[in-house]
Amino acid sequence: MSQLLLSYYGDDLTGSTDAMEALNLAGECTALFPPAGPPRPKFALCPLWAHSQAIGLAGTSCSETPAWMDQHLPTALGRLAAQQAAVCHYKVRLDL
Repeated sequence: MSQLLLSYYGDDLTGSTDAMEALNLAGECTALFPPAGPPRPKFALCPLWAHSQAIGLAGTSCSETPAWMDQHLPTALGRLAAQQAAVCHYKVRLDL
């Protein structure tokens, strides 16, 4: 498998799938997982996804409390960091 270009955590399902769609439209095969996955480093889950250049975790942090974020985000972001992508992005929606 080649080096992942991007890993990302989306703060909700809609934003996560929007990011996945934009990446796929740009020609980057992308896989999206629930916050608990992918469980193993370097995306060693399934040959079907071995050619993906981007992976995302579809989270729920936009509807959670700061205490929930403190408890759950380090694990999710750690799972992304373990993928060793060139860029790791935390996608959030800003309501101003």
